[in-house]
Amino acid sequence: MRSLRHELDSEEVKTLKLDISETNIKELPKQIVRLESLRTLTCFVVGKLHVGLSIKELRKFPQLQGKLTILNLHNVNDDMKAYDADLKSKIEELVLEWGKQAEDSQTEKDVLDALRPSINLRKLDINLYRGTSFPSWLGDSLFSNIVSVRITNCSYCMTLPPLGKLPSLKDLVISDMRMLETIGPEFYGMT
Repeated sequence: MRSLRHELDSEEVKTLKLDISETNIKELPKQIVRLESLRTLTCFVVGKLHVGLSIKELRKFPQLQGKLTILNLHNVNDDMKAYDADLKSKIEELVLEWGKQAEDSQTEKDVLDALRPSINLRKLDINLYRGTSFPSWLGDSLFSNIVSVRITNCSYCMTLPPLGKLPSLKDLVISDMRMLETIGPEFYGMT
């Protein structure tokens, strides 16, 4: 981590791609926001209050594209900060992961609602979300490019979002949703 911080302190750094997948990085250095020309950031780790990066720091990377994984969303305690993240239109694959430490299901729902991605999204993974329901954008037919949705370890959700309304959906994985007992008409957007 020290070498990464040292490199980020250099004014000469013009990194366009930073792949930190398959690592155990628990915190990103604050200097990473200097990499405004970053096009690929495989993993964004949300820091705890006053430690590491806030979710809203994502807006400092206007060129991001491709796949983005956002970890530790349980550290986001204000949905306005999530809204300020301003997920970019060129993000095609998005992985949203909370942690087992999550405590407030309403805050988590508000954060997920505020993280509404671009309609250009093709793949969405939601893991360890502790909200009891999903936001209205998840299943909106405007997301006509989504071909894959994975919802895993969402133990408190009792219903599914209206994923049946996604016209291009080809791959749907739902696992470890212990409170889900039926797939009702809400799955197709009917109440």
